[in-house]
Amino acid sequence: MNKFLLATDGSDDSKKAVVSARKMLEAFPKATLTAVYVTDNLTTLPPGMIIPQEMDEAEKNYVSELEKKLFAELKGLEDRVTFLNAKGNPVQTICRIADKEKADLIIIGSHGRGAINRLLIGSVSHGVLHHTAIPVLVAR
Repeated sequence: MNKFLLATDGSDDSKKAVVSARKMLEAFPKATLTAVYVTDNLTTLPPGMIIPQEMDEAEKNYVSELEKKLFAELKGLEDRVTFLNAKGNPVQTICRIADKEKADLIIIGSHGRGAINRLLIGSVSHGVLHHTAIPVLVAR
């Protein structure tokens, strides 16, 4: 394994994925990691109107803090890590970046939602699992 992709959103569940990513980097000393935070660039307004959304200052600060925390959690491995903030549908964007980066493994956290919630609100980890041919490690 040479290349890992970590999908992160800064949640507690995502932090478990960071721990798994660290273990993978330690187990594969020549591997690199691309960490990606996806900003959904659409806002849905009732009744189903969708408009593009610019990233506001608060979100820019969140992304910056997320990047700092990620590098702190991966201290000692920073030279093998790249951080990306991408815009788009999270599932599609994660899968597209994993393909583009030729990732050997996607590492993602799971909120542990049940089937009913997944049907109602969706699940990024569930979506990635079903929309990529790349192996996925779901950290819980």
